[in-house]
Amino acid sequence: MKVIPLKIDKTLNVLVRHMWIVEETNGINVNVKAFPTGYPYFNVICGNSFAIKDCKGNLLETTSYLSGNSVYPFELSMRVIKRALTIQLQPYAIPYLTGIPANEFSELRVPINCFSKYLAESLEELIASDLDSEVVLWKVAALLRDYYKNKPIDSRVISSLNDILVNEGNISITSINSKLNLSQRRLQQLFKTHLGMSAKSYTKVVRMQSHTFKLLNGIKLDSIVPEGYFDQSHFIHDMKKQTSMSPTEFQKFITYSGHHAAYYVSNLFFEGSLNH
Repeated sequence: MKVIPLKIDKTLNVLVRHMWIVEETNGINVNVKAFPTGYPYFNVICGNSFAIKDCKGNLLETTSYLSGNSVYPFELSMRVIKRALTIQLQPYAIPYLTGIPANEFSELRVPINCFSKYLAESLEELIASDLDSEVVLWKVAALLRDYYKNKPIDSRVISSLNDILVNEGNISITSINSKLNLSQRRLQQLFKTHLGMSAKSYTKVVRMQSHTFKLLNGIKLDSIVPEGYFDQSHFIHDMKKQTSMSPTEFQKFITYSGHHAAYYVSNLFFEGSLNH
């Protein structure tokens, strides 16, 4: 397996956190659970379709999709994939890329052609082409810059998200309200529109993401109280909600030899900021 990342410049970073392609000469089969990450993302593959089953058992098969922000896991299967493109978007990116409020994408994985046939066809053609992956990434970046067309981003959203990410979710909503001079209701409206969930729910996702990253890297959390939780039972409750597993079960699952590579790649670019 080879990972080819793209260095994100300032113009693209407005909407994109990271972008990379995974190559596998002989093809690879993946059958994993996808967990809440704190940002939406595009996935596009060259090969058979993704098979995605959500927490309610609904099944989606597609070769490219946009995943909205979520607080629940979903199952993801891919067969004989030779090349795959992942585009990690900024947490607030959905309404700027689609023109649709993010709350309409909450807990959903949507085929890209449902909101842009042009974008879906362009991404799928590029990932299936004979072009080198470095060239594909450069062309995808150019495509997204043109598609975005410099729409202004609400600075209040950027400021509040930076505070949440830098503090790994360990920040009170009251302090965010005070800093931005916003009522709690207005802050919730901003988050629902731009992220599809409340500010409180988002802090929980970010906090858990920082702890799942530690579990992926072998740090044991089953006998301590991680920062941001009242006690061990509080941590376990939130982990089971977001992953459907206890900390011990989760660590065993993601470090299993058949799963670890997929989770390692998806977390290569874990970080607590928007990079602005």
